[in-house]
Amino acid sequence: MLPLRTRVNRIKDGAILILVCLICIFSASSAFSQTNLPNPIRLGIRTAAFPIGHVLVPEDYDVATNRIIKPGEYDGFCNLLKQKLESYLNLKGIHPNITVVPVNIENQYRGKGYPRFDGLVTNKIDIECGPNSLSSLKLLDTKGKPIEDKVDYAPVSFYRTGIKLLLKEDEAKKLDNQNEIELENRLRALKIGVIQRTTTLQQFESDKGRRFYPNYIPFDAKDERGDARDSALDALELPASDQNSIQAFASDAVILRTLLKEGVEDNLPYRKYRKPYELRGYTLFPRKPGDYLFGETENYIIAIQRKPGGYSADKLKKLITDVLKQKKWVVNAQKEIENYEFGTISLFERWKGFLPYLLYSCIAAVIVFFIVVFIKRKKEKNKDMVSPQPPSSSSGQSNYKFGSVQNLQINERGSSGTQNNNNLQPEIWETLNDFKQIVADLQQKYPRASEQQATTIIDAEFEEIRHNQPQRGQNLLSLKRLWNGVKKGSLKVGEHFAEETPWGKAAIGFLEGVTDDIT
Repeated sequence: MLPLRTRVNRIKDGAILILVCLICIFSASSAFSQTNLPNPIRLGIRTAAFPIGHVLVPEDYDVATNRIIKPGEYDGFCNLLKQKLESYLNLKGIHPNITVVPVNIENQYRGKGYPRFDGLVTNKIDIECGPNSLSSLKLLDTKGKPIEDKVDYAPVSFYRTGIKLLLKEDEAKKLDNQNEIELENRLRALKIGVIQRTTTLQQFESDKGRRFYPNYIPFDAKDERGDARDSALDALELPASDQNSIQAFASDAVILRTLLKEGVEDNLPYRKYRKPYELRGYTLFPRKPGDYLFGETENYIIAIQRKPGGYSADKLKKLITDVLKQKKWVVNAQKEIENYEFGTISLFERWKGFLPYLLYSCIAAVIVFFIVVFIKRKKEKNKDMVSPQPPSSSSGQSNYKFGSVQNLQINERGSSGTQNNNNLQPEIWETLNDFKQIVADLQQKYPRASEQQATTIIDAEFEEIRHNQPQRGQNLLSLKRLWNGVKKGSLKVGEHFAEETPWGKAAIGFLEGVTDDIT
């Protein structure tokens, strides 16, 4: 038998070992509970509604290995949700290394090969974001069981909308301005296409739907992997004379607005590319924003797996719920979606398209401004260079150029026995400068005028000045009298005139003209 001390020591060692194991187990379970989220979190994005989610760059997907080689790039509410989830994980320190990877949803209006929420059910994604109403979880899967048995949702919705019709403008005009009874009759007669296995079809199959819209036609995919919506839209585009045609297509308003404004993108092989329907004369009905066929709206939710393997669905659900409870960004995002659905845009969005043109206009205005200033200053500089200046008395001879009247010169001699030009009053020089500018401006305006035409133009300009500016006209008369006076004096004025140009001859003729009849 072992000594008592030895037995006591072994009991102590065993107790310590058990305690350490319990601590390790507790710590591990605690750590697991804190980080029990998928990594990466695969966020499936439905691209049926443009402001909720649309593709910028398609993903690179390897079908053989069922693996995403390079994630795609998306925009809209779902992409914003992706960013907010990652920020929240980092901010709260839940698990900063977890990333959120966007994945394109293939189960959009497709046949039994890709039923609704198939990505969640088959564990291809962890979250599905898109125009999914809460009531869509009550739809039946391919085995006839409710989808909600396998798919859960975050209890905070992110948008509400209702059902409208996509139809030709001519058809919509027949529904406008009708009284209630006539409108009901016209809607009853309307052939409306609706997609199978949708909440929209559930509305039409209800008692109210059958009573008001009895001519609805359900459409399914043409094959297991086809697109059911393509079948309905093909029928919508058929001529009215075709017995397989429909007059309207029913769906959620924000989805129909996407068809109207964007058409159908061409980056998916199983879906037919379509131009925006507004370019082909289509519109939405009811026309008024916020009015819907059944007068009801449904909530859009974020769907998640109900029983995932390897992580806690409750923790993922709580994560999404916490992020959606951040009111500021959600409210702003809801407003953006609503503006798109209603066909309205914010003031910034309204002017955003004109900003480049506004910028170019401002730049052009600045350039024109500097050109005008440059030309104006150059003209002023040239004017200063050719302005007449009284000749220097120290010079025996000085020459004066008469503006742009080419080579018209006055040679004024300051020798003894002659009248020095310095005795001329300053006002005469100002008037002479004024006359020079008048002739220069007229020559620039009528550069090809003959001598006779130039003379007539100068005379007409003089008469207009006399009539409208009497003092200026009187100054020009004084200049004419002085000019004719100095010719009779000792000052030899005009003997060096160069009379090669019509305007030079006309200017001299004007100054030498008879003034006796001018009073």
